[in-house]
Amino acid sequence: MTTVGRTPAQDKGLVADPRDRGSLAIMLAIMMAVIILLVGLVIDGGGKLRTDSKADAFAQEAARAAGQAIDPTKAIPGTAIVVPKERAEKAALDYLAGTAVEPLPQVSVAPDGRSIEVSVTLKYNTKVAAFFGVSTVTVKGHARAGLVHGIQAPEDAP
Repeated sequence: MTTVGRTPAQDKGLVADPRDRGSLAIMLAIMMAVIILLVGLVIDGGGKLRTDSKADAFAQEAARAAGQAIDPTKAIPGTAIVVPKERAEKAALDYLAGTAVEPLPQVSVAPDGRSIEVSVTLKYNTKVAAFFGVSTVTVKGHARAGLVHGIQAPEDAP
């Protein structure tokens, strides 16, 4: 039986240590800081992954556009299916005009003119990491396109 003003824990001889007062508030503050950091990691990590995917997609499409800039003076008579370096660079840059790609992408054409490689750079502006001094993250995208022609099957693919 308990007396008025006493708790069951006090009746059993369990008395709270007065030094424990406020310790829950400290633990809660630490836990909240950790949770906020984890949420920030998820937000900025996801943003970086999206930007990385976008950079790869830009590079792939620029390489595709460059691959379509074949030399008609050699393709129409059937001499060769090749891409001149200048035309490939112009096609890739035209495709990427108006995108967030900075600086200009790197476009390289193989010496035989049968394959094109494009590398692009994008920047992601962080949301939470900016509070800790990391305001941008740079990501790179890379793609390669090879010229293939044929009616039923690719002929002499690179």
